[in-house]
Amino acid sequence: MQKTDESFQMFMVFGYEIMDIYGRFLCFINRNQPNRNKPAPRPLSYNERLLKLGQASPYFIWPNVNPWRKEDSILKAVPDPKGMKRQILLSKSLGRVRRDVAASRAAHRGIFHATDPLQLEPFELRFLSRRQRPSRWVIDLTADDGVLLRPENYYRVPNSEDRLFVSPEHVPLFVERGWKREAVG
Repeated sequence: MQKTDESFQMFMVFGYEIMDIYGRFLCFINRNQPNRNKPAPRPLSYNERLLKLGQASPYFIWPNVNPWRKEDSILKAVPDPKGMKRQILLSKSLGRVRRDVAASRAAHRGIFHATDPLQLEPFELRFLSRRQRPSRWVIDLTADDGVLLRPENYYRVPNSEDRLFVSPEHVPLFVERGWKREAVG
C-alpha cells in the first residue's frame, strides 16, 4: 500500500491491560486497513514481524494474547490447568508466533545471533537496574502440569517463547481454577 506521511494511518489493538506499570502501551500495531484482504492481505502486526525476524524478545502477558484476549470476561479467560498446552497448540496466533521465535533461534537471527546473542532480556535489565525482584508469575507453555512458577524462577523455562507471565493480582483467579503455586524453596 503506497501511502504518504499524510495518508498513512495505523491502528492499535489492546488486550485486557492498556498500559503496563511502566507506562508502556500493551498493544499490537498494524496499518489501518478495514478489510483484511483489500487492497492486499494485511501483513502480520509490527510486533509479530519483529519477533519473526529475531529483532525482539517475546514477553507474553496473560490475558493480553490470544487465545485469551478474545474472551469477553476475565474469568472465562483463565485457562484450564490440564488443557492449556492443547489450547495453545490450537491457537493460530500464539502458536505461530512461538514457532517463528523458535525458528529465529534455530537460524541464529537477530537477538539469537550465534556469536553475539542478547545477554539480558529487557525485563531482566529492568529488575537488575531497579534492584527489584520480578513480580509476574510464570507458566511454562511446554508443560501441562498446572503449576504457576514463582516470579524469580522464570529462568526455569529456558526459551522466552515458552513463558506466559501472569500478574500477581490475577494469580488468585488461576488458583481458584485449579492451578497450583510453586512452593517456596
